[in-house]
Amino acid sequence: MAAKKKPVTQLSSADAGIDAADAGLASALTKVTSVTPRPPKSAGTKTTDDGNGGAEIAAYLAAQKLI
Repeated sequence: MAAKKKPVTQLSSADAGIDAADAGLASALTKVTSVTPRPPKSAGTKTTDDGNGGAEIAAYLAAQKLI
């Protein structure tokens, strides 16, 4: 089923009843002071199941405080 296209109307701040002094940086409640890039992903651990794979997974989940 194809999506129906509805017309999108654009409003200016004046059309929406918003005063220009109440919008933008002058009235923002938060301020970004610094940005750092996300650290690269580290390699995960591989578990081979020789009969104790379930215990190793449970120990990993417990160490991550997921269980």
